[in-house]
Amino acid sequence: MADATYERAIACWRRAGHVAIRSINDYEIAVFPLKFVATGGDNSWRYVLSVVEQLVETVPEHPGMIFTNGATPEAVDLNGPPHEGVFLYKQLNVDKDPDFARGPEYFSRFKEPSLMADQSTRSGSSRVTGRPEQVYEQVLGEPYPNLYDTSAGLLLDNTLHRMFDTLDWSLYLKGDTFYVHYFCPKSAIHFAYHGKAIPPERFSRFEDPPDPRLVAWHYNQAVKARIRGFSADMKRIAPDSRLRLDDGSNQGGSTWNPLRPPKCQRTSWRSSPGTSLSSVLMPAKAIAEAYSKLGMVWLITIPFQPSLRLTDFEVVAALQLRTLAGEREAHCTNCGEANFVGHPEVCLQRKLWRVARHEGTERIIGQAHASNPGTRVRREPLGHQTSRRIDIQVITLLGSQLTGLANAYYDLTVVSLASKEDRSTSHPKHDDNPSRLVNKSLDSVADHKIRHRPRSKLPFHPVVFSHGGMLNGSTIKVFASWKQIMARGSYNLMLKRLSLCLLQARVRSFEL
Repeated sequence: MADATYERAIACWRRAGHVAIRSINDYEIAVFPLKFVATGGDNSWRYVLSVVEQLVETVPEHPGMIFTNGATPEAVDLNGPPHEGVFLYKQLNVDKDPDFARGPEYFSRFKEPSLMADQSTRSGSSRVTGRPEQVYEQVLGEPYPNLYDTSAGLLLDNTLHRMFDTLDWSLYLKGDTFYVHYFCPKSAIHFAYHGKAIPPERFSRFEDPPDPRLVAWHYNQAVKARIRGFSADMKRIAPDSRLRLDDGSNQGGSTWNPLRPPKCQRTSWRSSPGTSLSSVLMPAKAIAEAYSKLGMVWLITIPFQPSLRLTDFEVVAALQLRTLAGEREAHCTNCGEANFVGHPEVCLQRKLWRVARHEGTERIIGQAHASNPGTRVRREPLGHQTSRRIDIQVITLLGSQLTGLANAYYDLTVVSLASKEDRSTSHPKHDDNPSRLVNKSLDSVADHKIRHRPRSKLPFHPVVFSHGGMLNGSTIKVFASWKQIMARGSYNLMLKRLSLCLLQARVRSFEL
């Protein structure tokens, strides 16, 4: 049974046609982009069959075959090129569907990978596992393998290294030639790399080429994630690492028990048993805000620093608790007022980071939009027939039909829930639900922005979120529309940078 789903190659190779392989009972096994196969260096049904048999449990005495999906199924010519359509995979003399093969296994034999680009790699230069040699022992069948042997590694730049680690691309071996297979290309240059041949003469005569067994193992994990699209018979390791802003992003939650021994970063934030933060007297609004999706992205973004001698889990756990714990002194040492949670954000006697935070979020969102082809971004343009400036104007140069984006103004506001106005906010029906109270505060700011918007024919969208990352309803819709038009990598990078920008502004006000 599937434990997790991954972005499939068919989603990245748009308008390329596809070859779908299904079981005799009409269960989907694999979907190949037709252009991916045609340009990958092995344009044959034999290649398709070899991949399918990596996705299911094979039975040696009952070999599998691919058949046409018609009234009278016929076996395909394994030496011929595949063509678009739906085909059946059947193991001869077996009348039931095959079981799915385990995997992908990556950082552990038992836990599925989340394949987030911000995770560390398996290599010795930036490893995350405590026993990386176990994979080499399993694949090579050798005790005490040499992890740093030339045949066990590839020399790649950082971008290719990360994409290789997240199974976006891999190497396919045919004969003695390696072919680059890009399952999830992110740019035109990646499409150009796909199918490139690396013959034996490209390698040094004095060193061993990449070990075919290790290359085949990596390719096996890649096709399970990117061609099949889900894991099978694996435990879930990080369900919250696939964060989205459109699935109940304003729901509060529980956190880990700070007294529990620390675990590695791969530990699920929500699956570890813990206590509600309300049990340690944290204000409910701060809890709801801290567990918004944008407010949690930094949890999987904080880098690991070996010099600290701490695990990622310890670092982010301590930092998150510090953002919720309030100040040590009962009264502010700068202004003398009560030191409630969030007071440093509004204390007039301290150096305020509101302007830097606002400019940072404006720059991050502007750069994310500017990465879209055919899109131009103007920061702080003058409104129509007025001296008032608007934060961001997005202009599409190719038309909304091609880019999916219409010209629009975006006004950014970061709201502090510690202000007097927000602390006095109450629900008309005396509802003490913290999420609704925070949403009411954010909605009131958005409504005020709309009432006082500049005169213009262009659509105007207020983008309002709290300093901890909680979004109001209209802003969630705006982010959802951005997700549809931005490249996956650009959108995820924008979320990480926004979350870190908000966190940095809060941390700068801490008193140690």
